[in-house]
Amino acid sequence: MRYKKYNGKDKYHFRVYKKSLGHPFIVVAVSEKMDKNGKVLISGYVVTHSLVRASEKPDVYKRLKKNPNPNDDRISFVNKFRINDIPANNFSKPYTNWHLSEEDEQLIDSLEKNNRHR
Repeated sequence: MRYKKYNGKDKYHFRVYKKSLGHPFIVVAVSEKMDKNGKVLISGYVVTHSLVRASEKPDVYKRLKKNPNPNDDRISFVNKFRINDIPANNFSKPYTNWHLSEEDEQLIDSLEKNNRHR
């Protein structure tokens, strides 16, 4: 399936992935066409602020410089493995006030580059 980069106001946007216990999800790509079941597919990365989860698997989670949620000061982590082909109906509507810092955008860019080569 071909994907196009999300081309909204920001390079990436956030939604809640309903099946990941309400964790935010950084959407990096949206399918250009619907799959055989008539669903638009989304790919991206899960975000958490759970220090326990991140400390248990330091090779899986990368620390973000700044929490993308403007109402939260806790440390945030992103799972470095991209999750692909999730139907869009498994997500909430995009969060309009969440943004990545410039350093965190570069981190996601590098994760994208590494995940393309896997």
